[in-house]
Amino acid sequence: MNFINQIFLYGLLAIAIPIVIHLLNRRRHRTIKWAAMEFLLKATRESRGRKKLKHIIILTARALAVAVLVLAFANPIINRLGSKGQAPDTVFLILDRSPSMELITNEGTQGGGISKRELAIQNVQQSMKDMPETRLILLDSATTTFTEVTSPDALSTLTEAGQSDKSANISRLINSAITKAIDPAEKFGNTEIWIASDLQQSNWDIKSKEWNTVNALASENEDISLRFIALSETSGSNNLVQVNRSWREGNELVLDITITRTDGVAEQAISITYAMNGSQQSDEILMTGSERIIRKRIPLQNSIKKGFGYVSINADSNLRDNVSYFVFGEKKAIQTVIVSEGGDSQQHLQRAAALPNSSHLSAKTYAPHQANQIDFDSSALIIWQAPLPSGEVASNIENYLKEGGLILFFPSNEDSDQTFLGLGWGPKQFAGSKNFFVVDSWNQNDGPFRDGLAGDVLPLGEVDTITRRPILGDAVSLARFEDGELFGTRKILGEGRAIFISTLPDLSWSQMNHSVIHLITIHRLLQIATERLNDTDSSIVGSDNLKLRPREDRKRLDDHTTAAPGNAENEAGVWQLGQRTVASNRDSEEDRLELIDIEAIKVALPDVDYTLLEERGNEAARSLLSFLWRYFLYAALGFLILEAILTLPAKIRSKKTSTPATS
Repeated sequence: MNFINQIFLYGLLAIAIPIVIHLLNRRRHRTIKWAAMEFLLKATRESRGRKKLKHIIILTARALAVAVLVLAFANPIINRLGSKGQAPDTVFLILDRSPSMELITNEGTQGGGISKRELAIQNVQQSMKDMPETRLILLDSATTTFTEVTSPDALSTLTEAGQSDKSANISRLINSAITKAIDPAEKFGNTEIWIASDLQQSNWDIKSKEWNTVNALASENEDISLRFIALSETSGSNNLVQVNRSWREGNELVLDITITRTDGVAEQAISITYAMNGSQQSDEILMTGSERIIRKRIPLQNSIKKGFGYVSINADSNLRDNVSYFVFGEKKAIQTVIVSEGGDSQQHLQRAAALPNSSHLSAKTYAPHQANQIDFDSSALIIWQAPLPSGEVASNIENYLKEGGLILFFPSNEDSDQTFLGLGWGPKQFAGSKNFFVVDSWNQNDGPFRDGLAGDVLPLGEVDTITRRPILGDAVSLARFEDGELFGTRKILGEGRAIFISTLPDLSWSQMNHSVIHLITIHRLLQIATERLNDTDSSIVGSDNLKLRPREDRKRLDDHTTAAPGNAENEAGVWQLGQRTVASNRDSEEDRLELIDIEAIKVALPDVDYTLLEERGNEAARSLLSFLWRYFLYAALGFLILEAILTLPAKIRSKKTSTPATS
């Protein structure tokens, strides 16, 4: 137990006051009035020991009333971390440093105006005061390294506990901490693992199979306990900005920007600043919904071939998502590789990948047996309409994906049990005469089927499908048919993406060619590929592309903020890496602020006896620290009532006398 106002503890000396008064009263001369004999007899029958005990109880009640009243003013608190009755030998603190943890909370341990990350640090520091002999080891989500913390107070200044724009992988962090804790060579002893996070869905990935490993390791080791510090407070006034694309078109820089807000205000004016190559201009837009996609055109001089900048919005409850960085350059030749079995679908795919009016786009076609001739370094996009790759070709494609490549899979005409990235094609399914497979749901916010910049919806529901191959395996759904089968799905490997579509742009399969869904999908992927292949590039914070290569050094180019020493790899910004200019931004998944349900943790860890300390709304910090002053006031009141009852004068019972009978 700790006390916030420790100076009041000197008031405990006041306990001596009722004791002194009691002793002085005993020395005072007492005059005893003579009463009737029966009262005198009654007094002598009273037990002297009982009276003495009563006086001791009264004195104790008075002293305790003074003591607990003083303790109430000292504001006692206890921390609820560590429930085994004794301090653990070692505490591993897993600190979520993702951008969403920079949301300003309404209340903290010492008042308002601090981020969730700072609140977590304050609570841990307060809790560790009760465990002075316990080792504290930090495992942060950005560097994913273990740091021995010599003093809890040092957490406030450690770079490894500071702000970051890198996403977190909570299950992997817990797995690493448990693996480290059970290493017999380390001798950590009785260990608790504290996980401080805001429960953001994208960082927890509660359906990941890695939770099975966490469940097994935690349940098998009795000396390890898990404590989840859930900082799940939300905010009603947070706006977010993301630059989706940036490119030069003629003598203009074109920016596609998404503005998102979390509050429910009917209308809100948002100020936007566009910074490019050191110059700035501002606009103000009126937000009437939760999201708005805008296209901004900025005139360029002929001499400006490439550049960089950022888009920012006015400050709110989370400054970390109020800026997005970009780079741009001249268009380069973009080549698409098509691996196809032939037929009408091959022709439609080739025309879509190399439009006649786009001179910088070209397509090269290979038969499936020629796939080993592909030049992956120069391939912006691979379209694969053949049996899934295997052997050396599959390994080459996996490496291509890890480095940021894009591949679009269409089903093969021939049956095959081959799989790639855990996915495969099932047997052909036919809708039957006068029937169609119809798409009735798809992701309109993200992926190749998202809505257009003006809010226009893709006509995916108008794609009448006659023939399809079910997509077998576990992957993210992008679109589904009415019967629940997948129309499209996505697999992410490293920096790359693989898209699977279950039908073909061929009239014997579907009417996709008429609705040009395949063309839109291909060109949205080519837009991403264009940025990847230019000498100016955009990457997600923490990606391999941002790591220094041999003979490279790192220099920040934008003037939005100054990079913290030793934390550059984990911060968004525009960086000069040798000859490369790279804009790094938080993962777009960070802007999806959905939280996991508390019950989901029970499902992920069915065999683990963990502790969940949750903070929501204005009750922030109270789940970790219990404030006890109210209970001490109740105790003081109880002791005073007891003292009052014991000092009440005894009731005098009037004895009934019988009336003498008259003779």
